[in-house]
Amino acid sequence: MVIIGLIPLPLGFLQNHIMMVANRLPPLLIISIAMLIIWFSISMLSKKYIKTKLETMILLNAMAIIALILNLFQEYVIGHYFMNFIGTVTQLFFLPFLSLGFALTSGISNLLSGTIYTTTFAYIAVFVCMLLVSYLGRLAGERRRN
Repeated sequence: MVIIGLIPLPLGFLQNHIMMVANRLPPLLIISIAMLIIWFSISMLSKKYIKTKLETMILLNAMAIIALILNLFQEYVIGHYFMNFIGTVTQLFFLPFLSLGFALTSGISNLLSGTIYTTTFAYIAVFVCMLLVSYLGRLAGERRRN
């Protein structure tokens, strides 16, 4: 399940490539919603392999937890992103979800602009959505099979 939790990373690299190299802007909000639907579906199927909802949430979102911690560390402790693979990976992991994160946090970001990085709220919102969707997906999987 932890390996499956890496799915956003190659999609983030692909999305970044499309935006930077192909100079195209894909439908970002649609990508974010599609990713949450995928997350829900994976969680729904997890009942076959994982015993509890909490285990599903932790294992599926383990990489998201690590990426979030590293992003927050880079933003607040170091003051900039690492200029290496780790700095890139932690940002690209959340990229497929980030449009939704910014949409959900735009009011807070506008209110506190200049005092706190606006991406911080977006990353946290995305992480909370991932946790919530993985819980709801697992719950739906349990109800569907009973």
